[in-house]
Amino acid sequence: EVHLLGLVDLLLLNTDRHEGNILKRGGGGAGLVPIDHGLCLPSLVCEGEEPRTSVLGGLGFAWQGWRQADRPFSASLRRTAESLTRERVEAMADAVADELGDGLPAGALTALKMGAAVVRLGVG
Repeated sequence: EVHLLGLVDLLLLNTDRHEGNILKRGGGGAGLVPIDHGLCLPSLVCEGEEPRTSVLGGLGFAWQGWRQADRPFSASLRRTAESLTRERVEAMADAVADELGDGLPAGALTALKMGAAVVRLGVG
């Protein structure tokens, strides 16, 4: 569950993953529930501007220091991460944009592509 949470946070370049944004399920369905995705897919490029790297420099995740994060990825999660090709990411973004109706915010597709590249590198 920690690896899956990490994969999602990296894919979406979530700039606000702290322990207050992770709920722990109890009982038989024990696990992690990420909440508050308001700072995902930050705009890295604004029209007429140079790419902003300061957003990436501030990334930090609550799960980075957890011992489970140091364990090897499962084969299934590794395959999932490796499947995040540019074409698949663009198709996912198109599907989300269609569902939203207004499309994705400016720069969100760029952030999603960068997140996918980070994920693929991280499991390689």
